[in-house]
Amino acid sequence: MKTVAHRIITGVIVLLSFFLYATPAKANPAILMGPSICDNQADVFDYVWKTQNVSNTKLFFISGNNQSNGKIHAVNHQDNFDNSQDVYIMLHGDTDVVSTFNGTDFAKVFFANHQTAPKNVTMYVCKSGTIPPNGVSSMAKLARLYPGQTLNSTKINMTAANGCPALRGSQGNNPIQPIHNIASASYKVNPSQTSQYPSQLNLLLKGWAQDIYPQTNKTYEDYCEDQLIQDKTGRWVDKFIKEVNNKYDQEYLKLINYNYGGNPFANCGPQNQCN
Repeated sequence: MKTVAHRIITGVIVLLSFFLYATPAKANPAILMGPSICDNQADVFDYVWKTQNVSNTKLFFISGNNQSNGKIHAVNHQDNFDNSQDVYIMLHGDTDVVSTFNGTDFAKVFFANHQTAPKNVTMYVCKSGTIPPNGVSSMAKLARLYPGQTLNSTKINMTAANGCPALRGSQGNNPIQPIHNIASASYKVNPSQTSQYPSQLNLLLKGWAQDIYPQTNKTYEDYCEDQLIQDKTGRWVDKFIKEVNNKYDQEYLKLINYNYGGNPFANCGPQNQCN
């Protein structure tokens, strides 16, 4: 016959086992990319920068252009987007525009795929913190889907850009202090630019539209857009990122070094109103 002590110990073990197996492990930090990867080299190098500064990131890719057809796909891994506590969004945008979505639809697609409130969401998206006339920013539309402790706040410790964010090399222009690898760059809103910046940018954009992607007869831009048509889930993106990095890493590092200064991101949180 089992003793009372034995039954108590057995019960504790059973409860502990249930807790361990019933509590889902939080997934790795998520990087969300999408169709704007085809616009130019910027999204690729944002990804390279982030992966060199944050360990164990997992790539996700968003497809569609509205709430009804928008989907978020895991790219060549099995992590669940909903389990990622930290999400980095690397897409092009404008006021109330995130990639191919308006701000409202993007927020709803994000929420449909991440109903558990993440801990941090950082939007490396141009004007995602800019408030449109008689509305709220793309950042706020996403943040408010996870209500915080006060009116129009959020459970998320949220950061996003007021203007257009970019990687930069030097803190100031007197003198410019160049960095020698992309991992050393910092991300700021509306950095200032040296006189060399426009010509370096034009060089990169010209290359994007004219240089031939390896083992094809297509430019980097055309190859990317064709892949996007063939596979909207982004399974091809890993290889594409590697090829773009191999081709343009030194030229993009120059561009970063021609940026300096800049401002911090806008942010809102559990007790900070999200506009």
